[in-house]
Amino acid sequence: MSCAIGVGAPLPEWRGPTSCGRPTSKPWRFSSNAERLDSHNGLLLLPQYDHLFDRGYITFRDDGRLEPSPAIAALSTDRLGIDLSGRLSRVEEAHLPFLEYHREEVFVARRG
Repeated sequence: MSCAIGVGAPLPEWRGPTSCGRPTSKPWRFSSNAERLDSHNGLLLLPQYDHLFDRGYITFRDDGRLEPSPAIAALSTDRLGIDLSGRLSRVEEAHLPFLEYHREEVFVARRG
């Protein structure tokens, strides 16, 4: 299984005992049928990143760098199981509108 998030530098593959989640950048309830079927609306992430991304506690910049929400700033990244230097291993042009939607509409940009 290959997950799209790496630690520090992008990792081409993750081989571990757990599966990857596939959250959508633009939630299905707000997506057109075409957007729901667009593979660029989904990211293959390790479960801890999947959970935080789905709830808007992390997002990704256009260059793939992880951006944490201030709402989780006081939490231990060790306890969350994430590395703030993580990044997506590949971002294509077609991902950008979906990532922008996530940053503007899903991401929790301020504390509590």
